[in-house]
Amino acid sequence: MSATYQFGFLNITPSASYTERWYTNKVHQRFDTARGGLQPVDTVYGFYRVYDYRAAISASTTIYGFFKPWKIFGDKVQMIRHSMALSASYNMAPDFGAANYGYYEPYTYTDRSGRTVSGYYSPYEGQMFGVPGRGRQGGISLAVDNNVEMKVRSNADSSGIKKVSLIDRLTLRINYNTAADSFRWSDLSVDLRLKLGSFPLQLSGVFDTYTYGYDAATGVPYRIDKPRWQMGKGLGRLRSTGTAFSIRSPTTRSRSSSRGKAIKTTKRASRRSAEATKTPTRPTPPTRNRLVAPAYVRLRRTIRVNTTPTATITPRCLGASPSVTT
Repeated sequence: MSATYQFGFLNITPSASYTERWYTNKVHQRFDTARGGLQPVDTVYGFYRVYDYRAAISASTTIYGFFKPWKIFGDKVQMIRHSMALSASYNMAPDFGAANYGYYEPYTYTDRSGRTVSGYYSPYEGQMFGVPGRGRQGGISLAVDNNVEMKVRSNADSSGIKKVSLIDRLTLRINYNTAADSFRWSDLSVDLRLKLGSFPLQLSGVFDTYTYGYDAATGVPYRIDKPRWQMGKGLGRLRSTGTAFSIRSPTTRSRSSSRGKAIKTTKRASRRSAEATKTPTRPTPPTRNRLVAPAYVRLRRTIRVNTTPTATITPRCLGASPSVTT
């Protein structure tokens, strides 16, 4: 559940979530030294509610800055605009491993060396909807997103003005863990994106925000729980970098379409040649739709044919004149 409220130039978005789980049993376990792990000892049936909740709030705003170059540099560049989007958020969740929730139970055992080991397990482990995690959660996230572009005169554009991107995106992010007992600041991540025509270039870097000491006995450096800005050493020390780019060719689509047309033409030519090599066969005359008359019509026609008048010549005797019977 979330909602956004606007106070002038500031946007405030509070949010909260709640999850409810219902189970009909829970399994109690005990550590078995012989088997070296937890083993179920009792299953208790009933109605058990397992729930968790968390809340967060965020604020964001955007600041715009404009700069018009001096006339001594000419009138090609009309205006340079810098937009900066600022955002901050805070989220929190209690420790659901506390005893008052009853989601976890402690266990202890003695290992082979005689040392007592303790831990926690959840009697709801293995259930369909899981169980909330242990440990308190809380953190602050800060982000700054920059964009710089300029307007220049262009005869190619109908409006006479063309936008040119100088810095498409420059983002800085850092987190602060309020639930940790030490090293609360995270690394500083920086992302830079440039548009060089049809060649977009993206650079990224991760900066360590803590200082380091040196152990002369072991010769190994170690991290000190003091941010670099407190020691006067800047915001961070570069730890890793990354580069990504892509090339978009405007002729890729036309090439693919021409290739598809060539393939279709080749298929048609091969189909025609295959048809030409076939043995010519005598064409079958087209069949006409003939109406089949009923049985009584055919019988009637037969009677008409049989009743057609016929002439029969019967000789009576040799030399006598023939008689005609109709």
